[in-house]
Amino acid sequence: MRQPAALDPVTAPPSVDPEDAGVRAGVRLRDPKALAVVYQAYWPMLFRQARLILPERMDPEDAASDVFLHVVENAARYDPGYPVYSWLARICVNLCLNRRRRFGLAIVNDWLRSRPAQKAERAPALATEARSALRTALARLSPREREAVALRYLFLLDEGEIASTLRIARGAVSTAISRGLARLRKGRDARELKGWLEISGDDR
Repeated sequence: MRQPAALDPVTAPPSVDPEDAGVRAGVRLRDPKALAVVYQAYWPMLFRQARLILPERMDPEDAASDVFLHVVENAARYDPGYPVYSWLARICVNLCLNRRRRFGLAIVNDWLRSRPAQKAERAPALATEARSALRTALARLSPREREAVALRYLFLLDEGEIASTLRIARGAVSTAISRGLARLRKGRDARELKGWLEISGDDR
């Protein structure tokens, strides 16, 4: 599924809020209009994040498209009580992490440069050396730690949003993030990541 040339989500934002209750309900029912609203609103973010997470030889457009394919195929499993954005974020994270594991390639390339515009000011800058170190450092985390850290610092969900998305207790999210950050601080790349960890660590 390729992005239609006639559809430009960046210059033609949807007139309907993608998090509107009616849109959420429509997504669960695979309503074409609801899916179009979500596609227009979130395609740019998914494409940018996939491009930054995946190694250069892998196609981010395919990955972002696979997110929407997953949405259509698994719409009946979506709970309209939860944000569409959070659901898409988790799907994108897992698809990209799985592709990375499958091909044995490095993860995350300039991932902090791309994030949702409404939360962009919350994400710290990352030096080139730290970005390189982060690629290998994140790969050493457990699946839960990696997912929690990616959702928190890549998609900038708060702990409550992550807990709702992963369907786990907020305390479990906090623990996963704390342990993940602690592993990063103690890892061989800690020196390169020191500045980012001081900014991003939520004082953990």
